[in-house]
Amino acid sequence: PLRAGVCVIGAGAAGLEVARGLHARGARVTVLEGGLAHFDAAHQRLHGHRSLGRPLRTLDPGRPLTLEHASERQPRLRQLGGTLNAWSGKWKLLDRVDVADGRWPIDYDELLEWCRQVAADYGADALFGPPPTDLAVASLPGFAPSLHVKVEPPLRAQDGLPPDLEVILDANTVHLETTPGGGSVSHVVARSLAGTTRRVEADTFVLATGALENARLLLMSDVG
Repeated sequence: PLRAGVCVIGAGAAGLEVARGLHARGARVTVLEGGLAHFDAAHQRLHGHRSLGRPLRTLDPGRPLTLEHASERQPRLRQLGGTLNAWSGKWKLLDRVDVADGRWPIDYDELLEWCRQVAADYGADALFGPPPTDLAVASLPGFAPSLHVKVEPPLRAQDGLPPDLEVILDANTVHLETTPGGGSVSHVVARSLAGTTRRVEADTFVLATGALENARLLLMSDVG
């Protein structure tokens, strides 16, 4: 099996930002990404879903790289860099009320410091500039008095990755194996579309496959 200090599952915006930051601090990081470095329809089909409620927002067919999957009404991209390959460059800070229920392991002020670093990485420093004063939202308790910031041209998550950061493509994580008693994850199992199986052990695992895929993977693995 492969062995890493930290195994990050998912190479979209969140996964690659976490991997980049931990790598810079000396951690041995391995990133598992189910897609390829480019858009591939066969890999994209693994993102298939059926929405029973409000229709999910789909990608803009007018943006580069989105014609095929926008026609298939796919809101997410399964490839290196994730949906940031087709995004518009808009950024918005979380509001204080988003983390006010006490279930987050860090408080809002600590979270903001990490947000500041991410904003700097992607050229969105204006998020921390002077807030607007002519918006009704500015007077609402708990809401950040700011609109979104748009970065043009938008940066992709995979831009500027360290050359020695281990990123394994076509590695679809299909199972999280827990220790006896289910207290922690001991290793993950990943498979390519051709059926090649990899087992990755790590001290720490980070799920960064997006809300839908994270939930699906946890349910498939009977975790939580």
